[in-house]
Amino acid sequence: MTAFRFREAVMESLEQLRAHPHIGSRFPGSTRGLRSWPVKGFEMTRIYYLAVPDRLRVLRILHGKRDVRQILRQENFMSISLKLRPSNSSPEFNRLWAVGSGFHRSAKRGSGLP
Repeated sequence: MTAFRFREAVMESLEQLRAHPHIGSRFPGSTRGLRSWPVKGFEMTRIYYLAVPDRLRVLRILHGKRDVRQILRQENFMSISLKLRPSNSSPEFNRLWAVGSGFHRSAKRGSGLP
């Protein structure tokens, strides 16, 4: 199924970013230090994140056909923060996937996510 392939591809891409958080392209805009990285096998879909000390803050995962700049500029959203280089079975990694690939909708203010 494509949904399972997508989930696995995002997980693999996040692992790449955890190992090498600065490999993503800088994405100029309103958020200082914002970077993007394609989801392996779904290159039109990109992970937008911040590499901060010992953390990877995933802000959004968006398809390139969307107006990414407008979405990032308009929304007041929370990020999901992942420690660099934990195992796939870590609670924070599992929490990311419990929220799902549409986490950006759930991670808006008032969602209860830290």
